[in-house]
Amino acid sequence: MLEKHPQDVESLLALSRTGQFDQWAQSVKLLGERYNTEFSAWLDTLQRDNPDNPDNPEQPNPEPNAVTQLAANSSLTLTGKAYSEHLFYVDVPEYSREFHVQISGEGDADLYMSYQQVAHYYDYQVTEFTYGSNEQITFKPEQNGYIKPGRYYLSVTGRADYSAVILNTHLVTEQPNEQPTIKDDLAPVLLEAGNSQSLTVHRQRYVAIYVPKGVSEVQVWLTASEQNRGNVDLFAAKAYWPTREQFEHASTGAGSHEYLRIPVTQEGYVHFSLNAQQLGDTVEMVAYFD
Repeated sequence: MLEKHPQDVESLLALSRTGQFDQWAQSVKLLGERYNTEFSAWLDTLQRDNPDNPDNPEQPNPEPNAVTQLAANSSLTLTGKAYSEHLFYVDVPEYSREFHVQISGEGDADLYMSYQQVAHYYDYQVTEFTYGSNEQITFKPEQNGYIKPGRYYLSVTGRADYSAVILNTHLVTEQPNEQPTIKDDLAPVLLEAGNSQSLTVHRQRYVAIYVPKGVSEVQVWLTASEQNRGNVDLFAAKAYWPTREQFEHASTGAGSHEYLRIPVTQEGYVHFSLNAQQLGDTVEMVAYFD
């Protein structure tokens, strides 16, 4: 077909490129009926030219065009005949902001691309073909701002003979911001009655206050910073360090504003746990005795 009926092939390509698939299928059927006799005669010539046993041919079938890896941000010069294909793929990693593929040069070559499957001029997902060899396919970022990661296949196919066509890939990938792991100071802070203590809580902090004889109640306030971006909860116990799961008193209101009234009957320490399940905060903690 390519050698004897190039105009019919060009007509099929035009229908495929413009998405007229119903017309393309009808044309293929008509061409099959028209050239069926000619195709049968061609098969007979193959059998005459190859007199070996047809049931056990020694020569293997020709392999399809190999698909070559193309490095990002590289260029390659291509030359080809009409209807010849050069097949490549480019791997796009995560966190890529920009990606486009471009051809430019003499003659008439077209660029076709597909995501996660080999692209051909007759089977592709994206093209920006035009007459000549100056074309570019640009992929837009998804809603998260990044190009969809994966393997992108491309085909450079000659509509006519072409030479010195430069294939260029452009890829911009950024390194993900790796936030350093911030750890809390887990050493207990000793709180004095009437003195405010500023505490930064990422996940967990511990505070204790010594209650002297004669005190019947300890009142504790937790006040968020001006930003009030997090949610720090307050837990208390007398004989042990409390947790979110085990405590004697708790204040778990919205935000980081908490208040506890703790009755006491003897001197000794009251233990506090400041806990943030998600986003922490900087808080002011103050206690008073009654």
